[in-house]
Amino acid sequence: MLKGFTKCATVFVMKKDKKDVIYFFDKASDKKYHGDVCTEGKNGTLTGVFTKEGKKNIVRVKSITYE
Repeated sequence: MLKGFTKCATVFVMKKDKKDVIYFFDKASDKKYHGDVCTEGKNGTLTGVFTKEGKKNIVRVKSITYE
């Protein structure tokens, strides 16, 4: 589980200005990709639409390729 979280969530962590920025998958993306990364994070490339809901970063995933 990602440090600082008490609940399971599908997220994408991106480095920006040497800091981790966490994007939560939207509901449809979470359902589609959660099984891929539920017990173990993976490195890869994500294409999607990045938005914000309040202070929470959200991504609607178009595609993911894992390394």
